[in-house]
Amino acid sequence: MLEDARVCFLTYDDEHHRLALIPVPGLQAPTESTLGLASKAYSYATLRDLLSTWKRLKQQGIRPYRLIGMPFVPQDLAAAFEIGAPEEKLLRCL
Repeated sequence: MLEDARVCFLTYDDEHHRLALIPVPGLQAPTESTLGLASKAYSYATLRDLLSTWKRLKQQGIRPYRLIGMPFVPQDLAAAFEIGAPEEKLLRCL
C-alpha cells in the first residue's frame, strides 16, 4: 500500500497497484440509482496482446477517453509494431 493526501494505491500481488482510491472534492454521496467507475486498466502478457486488443476495440468504435501517464500515441505504437520495429525498443516507450 502507498498512501498520501492525494491518492491511496492498493495491491495484492507484484503489480504496482490494483486499486487506486482518490478523493474527489465536491463528490456527492451515492443514491440507490448511482452507478459509476472512474477508470480501469488492464495488464497484458505481451505487447502483441495489448496492441491487438487496442486495434479490436478501435474497430468497434471504442477509444480511450484519456491516457493517464502515457507518453505515446497508441496508433503510432501499433504502426511501428506492425512494420516490425523491435519489441524491446517499443516497450521502452511505455
